[in-house]
Formats: sequence, structure tokens, C-alpha cells
Amino acid sequence: MLLQNLSMKQFLAIISLLFLQNCIKTKNNEEINEKFYQQNDLQFTFLVFDNEKLDNFFENHQSFDYKNTQIENELKKLSEIGYQKQNTELEKYSNNTKKIEISDYELAKNVINSSLSGNKEYWNGCLDYLLFSKTLPEEFQQKWIQTHLGNFEFNITFLALLREKNKKFDDLIYGKIYNNDKRLERFNSEFMTNEITSEIAQNIKKTIETDKNFDDIRFKKDKKIFLEFLDKTIEKKWKLILLDWN
Repeated sequence: MLLQNLSMKQFLAIISLLFLQNCIKTKNNEEINEKFYQQNDLQFTFLVFDNEKLDNFFENHQSFDYKNTQIENELKKLSEIGYQKQNTELEKYSNNTKKIEISDYELAKNVINSSLSGNKEYWNGCLDYLLFSKTLPEEFQQKWIQTHLGNFEFNITFLALLREKNKKFDDLIYGKIYNNDKRLERFNSEFMTNEITSEIAQNIKKTIETDKNFDDIRFKKDKKIFLEFLDKTIEKKWKLILLDWN
């Protein structure tokens, strides 16, 4: 009789636990539904660079002074690159980054040629084209023509949830944690930036993979791409930079 009563108590306890878990899950889903927005976050976006290429770039360029002969020769070659249709490999990022247009090439050519003709005011813009042409990961090499405008965006609800669930990410946004590659300062001087280090990327990845809120089907594509970026950062193959446009 005692065994039967104990089994019944265990059974009721299990039922109660399952009911409670379902209530919590339902509550979380309702909160996400109430707060979910379709658009991307345009204030906080991301840049990625290939770490090995970055090192090589700064080893090969000791000076970025105006009228640097080495740089002018490299810029001339860039200005001669004609329009290239966007690679099909970039289609999977179509919801996360700006499509490459012929106008991007026209703008680059005008900026570079103007600078080479003596307009110093365009020199920093030319340096951006040079940096991005030499340091992007192979997957995104074609996006050099967009420089900072070729950044990556993610769903605003996805990032808001990540800020709520991961303190380190929120601290990066607020600047309580600050990481900065001094070599890139002159190239990012017009923006507020913060680097997501390998250690922080591991922490963020753990949150995304273990918190059930990120299993929402509406986050599927963004989650996959964001984890891809984090993995490359954890492996120290890529440098992942948070870009604040405000």
C-alpha cells in the first residue's frame, strides 16, 4: 500500500512538473510573440575580417600617409576593377547584408580617381577600400567595394533577446567591456566599435545554444549565421566587430 501511495505521489509530482514547464515555455513564447519584430537592427551591426589577412596587411603597409606611392599604385589597380555581379554564394546572407550593386563600383571608382587626382579629402575613403579589399574573409571578398556599408545585420528581436540573456553581450553594447585593435582605429574613427573576442564569442555561443528561447523558428536563419560568425571568431580565424551607427 505504501509503495502504491509513493508511486502515485511520484506520478503526480511528474505531472505537476511537466505542467509547470509547459506554462513557463508558453509564457516565454507569448513574450517573444508580443515583442517580435520582423526588421533587422540597423543600429548595432557587425563587421568581419580575416585575422591572417589583417596581420599581413599591416605588415605590408607601415605608412598610410597621403600620396604614399605604394598605396597609390594599389588604389589605381582597384579603380580599374569593373562591375562584377554578386556571387551566388552570398545569397544565403541576402537578409543580413546589402546586395552588391553597380553603383558601389561607380562610387569607388569616383572616390579613388578623385583622390589620385589630388583631392586629399577622399584619402581616408580610399584607405577603407584598400583595407577591405585586402582583409575580408574569402566568403565575403567581393564585398570590399562596400567597405563599412557591407556590414551584417540581424533581426532586432534576436539581438534584443541576446542582450537580455547574455550579460557580456549587453556590456559590449554599453561599453562596459571594451576591446579595440589599435591598428584599425584610423579606419573606424567615424564609428563606435567594439570587438567580440574569442572568449566572449564562446560565452555568447553557449547562451544561444542552451537558452530555449533561441529555438524559435523565426530565429533559425539568423541563429545559424550568427553561430557561424562566432565559431570563426572562437577559432581566431576571424575578427568580429560590433558596429554602433548611433
